[in-house]
Amino acid sequence: MALDVLSVLFPSRCAGCDARGAPWCVDCDEALAPLSPVRCERCGKPTRWPVARCRECSEGTHVFTRAWSAVAHEGPAATLLRHWKDQGLDLSGVAAGVILRQLPQSPAPGAVVVPVPADAGRARWRGVDGPAALAARLAAAWGLDLRRDLLVRAKATPPQRRLSAVQRRRNLAGAFTRSGWHAGPAILVDDVYTTGATANACSRVLAAAGAAPIVVVTFARALRR
Repeated sequence: MALDVLSVLFPSRCAGCDARGAPWCVDCDEALAPLSPVRCERCGKPTRWPVARCRECSEGTHVFTRAWSAVAHEGPAATLLRHWKDQGLDLSGVAAGVILRQLPQSPAPGAVVVPVPADAGRARWRGVDGPAALAARLAAAWGLDLRRDLLVRAKATPPQRRLSAVQRRRNLAGAFTRSGWHAGPAILVDDVYTTGATANACSRVLAAAGAAPIVVVTFARALRR
């Protein structure tokens, strides 16, 4: 009864458009912009034609085997992430559904699923650990083991937002460490791929723990114009 009263007094609203109803409505879900299937084979950036390595990949050496994202970090996807990351609204189910519509099968058969470890202080403030929640849903859907113990955060770091690619790499130096071994494929899960700094920092640690190949899967990807 109490829950019914609360739902009347404080009806759920869509995080994307503020319409009453579900936390994420059908219209906002359909407005998400799936990335083009024509991409760089290494980092997953949309390209005019298929390439083994795009210009961004040629600027540095990625540690992961390949990266894949479901949608562009713009419009409704950016709004979803803002509510998810900054306001503690657990939209991992929405993000997982979007990913699974495009990747119903695991991109790395037999892999373990590893979330990017959240900063403990920010996770407590948000009330939700987005990458961990997303990784758990994907692991369950793909029938794979979830390994939250394999990769751990060694130290707190300032937020990455507004940092350049170089600053992001420096910011994450020594931020992650391993707590075990895994000789086999791994799927690293995060909410958004921006410059690849986080994916590379985590992949470097996973590779040292014996993981190979390493596939990065994220809900959204920031696109450099």
